[in-house]
Amino acid sequence: MTRKKSLKLFVAFVLFGSVSQLFAQTKMENAKGQKVEVLSLDELSIKKIDGKKARVLVGNVAFKKDNVIFKCDSAIQFLDDETIYAYKNVTFNQGDSLLLTGDQLIYSDKTEMAEITGKLVYMTDGKMKLRTTALYYNMASEIAYYLDSAYITDAQNVLYSKKGYYHATTKDMFFKTRVHLKNPDYNITTDTLRYNVGTENSYFKGPSTITTKEGQFLYCENGVFYSKGSEVRLGKNSLLRDAGQTLYGDSLYYNSKTGIGYAYRRALLSDTSKKLEIQGNYAMYNKNDDSYLITDSLQMLQYENGDSIYLSSDTLRLFYDSTHTKRIALAYPHVRIFNKKYQAVCDSMVYYQSDSMIEYFGSPVFWMDSFQITGVHIKAKLNKDGIEKVFLTENALMGQRHPNNQYDQIAGDSMTAYFKAGNIKHVEVHSSASAIYYLLEGDSALIGVNNVSATKASIRFGKKGINSLSFIQKGESTVIPAKEVNPLALIIGSFAWQGKLRPYTPSGIYYRAPVKNKVEASDESGEEAASPE
Repeated sequence: MTRKKSLKLFVAFVLFGSVSQLFAQTKMENAKGQKVEVLSLDELSIKKIDGKKARVLVGNVAFKKDNVIFKCDSAIQFLDDETIYAYKNVTFNQGDSLLLTGDQLIYSDKTEMAEITGKLVYMTDGKMKLRTTALYYNMASEIAYYLDSAYITDAQNVLYSKKGYYHATTKDMFFKTRVHLKNPDYNITTDTLRYNVGTENSYFKGPSTITTKEGQFLYCENGVFYSKGSEVRLGKNSLLRDAGQTLYGDSLYYNSKTGIGYAYRRALLSDTSKKLEIQGNYAMYNKNDDSYLITDSLQMLQYENGDSIYLSSDTLRLFYDSTHTKRIALAYPHVRIFNKKYQAVCDSMVYYQSDSMIEYFGSPVFWMDSFQITGVHIKAKLNKDGIEKVFLTENALMGQRHPNNQYDQIAGDSMTAYFKAGNIKHVEVHSSASAIYYLLEGDSALIGVNNVSATKASIRFGKKGINSLSFIQKGESTVIPAKEVNPLALIIGSFAWQGKLRPYTPSGIYYRAPVKNKVEASDESGEEAASPE
């Protein structure tokens, strides 16, 4: 909003505040005993009206009090009640600074109440204009108000409300019921708008919207704008929508000077252009570098072409790389990921948009179909179809699960796995290769187990698992007959099937289980444990 200063000056409404000063100066007699001066009239008579003594002034009636000139066609002054009734073409002039017109004025010095009404009650200071049908001022409580709709305008702004109040003692202005403020840069609608002339703070209550000419849309059900600090706080079901991005929260805060914004409780960032949704109970936005931090019960959903990626962690940071053109996403700790083609858990994860690379750290485990991949460090290369390659360094282990707790295993110091359309096709073990794989006849008839080691290995996969293995500088190779096979004894290094860690469904990203250091005898249904850790 480029004209915040004009909003501040406009909402102050010198016009409305001047009502108190104007009527206060039209008392028939002030504290020092000075009286209202009659400047002109055509006719004067003394009558009794409803049993009360009154002066009747007719034709070109004009009064003066200090620098206020009050005119009307006729007036009745009840002397005992200290009440004036003024009729037709009622005008007030306060020098060159203020003009107020109406059809009728009722002023009581006893009750200190003034009321000006008409088909059109009009007030202007030359720049701002107020139009309504009735204005009231209670000098005892120092409250000026209107109850039957008013438009307040200046060169750039139009404000409408059903009711309006000005409290002179607290310097608070209230605009209530169907409040609408229109400006070339923004439109505001709300149920109640309160503005304090002293603090220059604006408060919104009830369903409120702000729409800017740049296309930004804000909604809240209560909020405050601190004009001196350039801060805005939106509460209760608040949201900010801008250029395909929507930020929701129980409360939102933004400082235009620092460029820092916060969302608290049930925060949700939705980006339709990137097909991304991120939830958490706390979010921070830095406009200076266009970065985000979301934490506390974090969840993320990335969706495209019918495919979705679900992620949970304690914290997620989104920021640009050194080129300021490509995003980096950092999630930590307790990262869990679900996709219908693959799943993963780790302590931290980094995504680099520049080369479509994801890196997993801290005891990472990666699953695709019946395969499990582990290593000290895992890197996954993405393409338009999903996972293209997976790189494993240090203690690389891959396992495939068969019925009856049988697991094919491939290990090495490092390895690269290649995928196509979500299916593993080829694995290269770069050093210290070893493998245990079950020899099956048909789908399940066990022939034996091959236990082999070599310097390097190349493994090809088909629909049912390993199709072929090629070894370079082959070392030991042993085939164990089926009747001598003990699956629990056929383990390479620290291999453990970690099925209870695996998220099998989107809701599985919320479950955490401890890592077991042995092959698990989990059930064959593929279901994870029902109760979380």
